[in-house]
Amino acid sequence: MRVTTRHCESVDIYTASIDPGRSSYAQSVDKYAEKVSELLTTLGVKSVLWGTPEDHPPKFLEPRKPIEYLLEVAENRVVAYVNESTWSSFLYDERDDYEFSRTPATYELTSILIATPIESHEVKARRIYRSAGRPDQYELVEEVTH
Repeated sequence: MRVTTRHCESVDIYTASIDPGRSSYAQSVDKYAEKVSELLTTLGVKSVLWGTPEDHPPKFLEPRKPIEYLLEVAENRVVAYVNESTWSSFLYDERDDYEFSRTPATYELTSILIATPIESHEVKARRIYRSAGRPDQYELVEEVTH
């Protein structure tokens, strides 16, 4: 399964533990770390890397996340498939719950949660993007394939 995941330069995707409290969202979304920790507890894992299906990448470039990794992971490395629309609404207290599945599922916007750590052989490319004027317009600056 091919998945893309975007991060800031300081995120180490190879670490066994990704702290949701260090996420850039933790500063802007009230109770972000607490809500992610609750999800991880529900899933029975300590840490995950959030990604999207390669064929459905994010439509917008978040300026704080210009680094994209293309991963190829075995399906058994996927912890959950999350309905990103319901998750986002849950994060912003617009709803009390969210949809997810432990088996393959496709939503209008799907996040794929991968068990950490990421193994070096799973990384197929590292790309750096920059804004081309608007959040929905960005250009590839550099790509290193593995």
